[in-house]
Amino acid sequence: MSPRRSSFPFALIALTFFLPMTKACDQVVSPATYITSWATALWVAPPFATAAILAFSALRAEARAKAAFVATAAFVATLPVMAALFLRESAWIEGGLNASAALGASLLLFRAKRTPAPDKLSALRDTFIVAVFPLMTVIASTARYFGAYLFLGAYGMLVGQSVFALLQRRLRRAPSNTIVVEPARVRVADDVRVEAITSQARVEAELAEFDEALDAYVKARSRIAERSGAI
Repeated sequence: MSPRRSSFPFALIALTFFLPMTKACDQVVSPATYITSWATALWVAPPFATAAILAFSALRAEARAKAAFVATAAFVATLPVMAALFLRESAWIEGGLNASAALGASLLLFRAKRTPAPDKLSALRDTFIVAVFPLMTVIASTARYFGAYLFLGAYGMLVGQSVFALLQRRLRRAPSNTIVVEPARVRVADDVRVEAITSQARVEAELAEFDEALDAYVKARSRIAERSGAI
């Protein structure tokens, strides 16, 4: 799948930073509304900023792969900090989600670092999907306005693209196995056929020799009988 197709959902996620998502204290709020301190900025801003950079990088994946990687790595680095802050406030579920996302996203980020440039954005997309999962669960549980649903729809598009790319890789691998197996089957069938023909020829030759020996025996008995009668 072309990396350019990921540009659209990334752009939608970045746009929802300014769109209304839920209601708090009888006021309609957007993610930008929650930036009131460094802690809330650390929690809210990185996913949307990373999505914006990935959206631009998707248009020229090879030229901007390094910028996309640095932005994603910076986003992943905030997850352990957020996990610690949530756990300190005894928010065990949020803390556990951020800690799990930090571990999974770090492993995917390491894989993305070793991925060639043409496929690097796809690997970074998978990393982003895991890293933004804790925020997605919060938005899903509090969604009341179109900004939240737009975010969830764009997230679903990224997940769908990732699954489709995985299926494509699996299908590309399948023909290679068939090519290896089929000639072996043909060779085995040919060997069996040749062996069967050889065995049949051997049996026919032995039967011909037996017929010749039987004819010689019958002729010899006939001669002996003739000589005995003559005497």
